[in-house]
Amino acid sequence: MMPNFGRWGTVSAAAKIVLENWTAFWFMGKVILNIEPADSYVAKIAKSLLDLMSAKADKKQKTPSHYVSLLFFSAFCEDFFDPNMEWMKRNDPVFGAGSYGNISRLVPEHLYILFNQLGTMKNDGWKSIPAFKQFLTAVDELMPEKGEVRYGGKEFFVKLPKVFLGRFESSFRAQTVQWRTKDIICMAIAGNPTIAKWLLRWIFEMPGLPNTTAVMQHKTKTRPKIVQLQFY
Repeated sequence: MMPNFGRWGTVSAAAKIVLENWTAFWFMGKVILNIEPADSYVAKIAKSLLDLMSAKADKKQKTPSHYVSLLFFSAFCEDFFDPNMEWMKRNDPVFGAGSYGNISRLVPEHLYILFNQLGTMKNDGWKSIPAFKQFLTAVDELMPEKGEVRYGGKEFFVKLPKVFLGRFESSFRAQTVQWRTKDIICMAIAGNPTIAKWLLRWIFEMPGLPNTTAVMQHKTKTRPKIVQLQFY
């Protein structure tokens, strides 16, 4: 199942709020458990929250596992996802307000840059990115070694970036495959394959098109006369 990347904007914001207010959320959960009946809905939510915030691979582990996971995810969003999502939502630089930057003519260009950026993170390239410094410190200095990845210790978090980036790239490619084909030029030029072919033929007299006769008329403020073009 592929993720809906549009939802990541809210997930990223929520992750940052949790990290910045970790202690406050912890005490809030404790207070709720002290004043609310154990079988109440809010108490069950508070208990689940505290269980998640308390989860560790080892009693000697200094930093909760979920906190370390959020450090990586938040860093990824800060360096890659958030700025690129904001960039994709901008107005088209040519057409201005209300046009947005994710219209078809710009998507292939955006995807080329996005995949290049993802490529720089692979093979431990992410380690040189400042946003991941806290995550690296937490894993290297605070996580205990447990011998196997499945036990959720240091081994798990050492492998986490490679697995995360690999799955993200795989899902991202699957969701954007339609924008990385030779047919996209038609959509990028005119939004319709037939219109795009005639438009290009009108401008460049493209070779290889069917021998069809058509008449096009063009009228602008700078050229008030009607120009009739006929192609064979």
